[in-house]
Amino acid sequence: ANPFGSSLAFPMLLIAQLLSFSLISLTGASYRSFIPRIIEKKPGLAAFLFGLAGLLLTFGYNVITTIFYAVPSGFTLEQTIASIVSGIPFYLINMIANTISFAVIITLILRYVNKNYPHYLEKNA
Repeated sequence: ANPFGSSLAFPMLLIAQLLSFSLISLTGASYRSFIPRIIEKKPGLAAFLFGLAGLLLTFGYNVITTIFYAVPSGFTLEQTIASIVSGIPFYLINMIANTISFAVIITLILRYVNKNYPHYLEKNA
């Protein structure tokens, strides 16, 4: 959880966000290799995979940003763990919202794109 709003005030938090966003981007890029084949035939499976990605990536982002804030701030291991534990209510709300959002919204958007702009999801695009 980011107590500063903008990570520009805390460079280590910015690094954590950049690392996390890189992982999110790589996940999206890897999904592009197989999602177009299943988005129309098995939308339930696609929704599950997007939801799972939303859940895991949100959890990873929350933990990484908390650690990158706590450790450089001089927190001990126990304090860092306490910081993560105290963030669980926020993490849960954030993870549930992102899981649902990824599963529903991304599936609907990609089905629309696949139907109306099929060239966009082609392998050589």
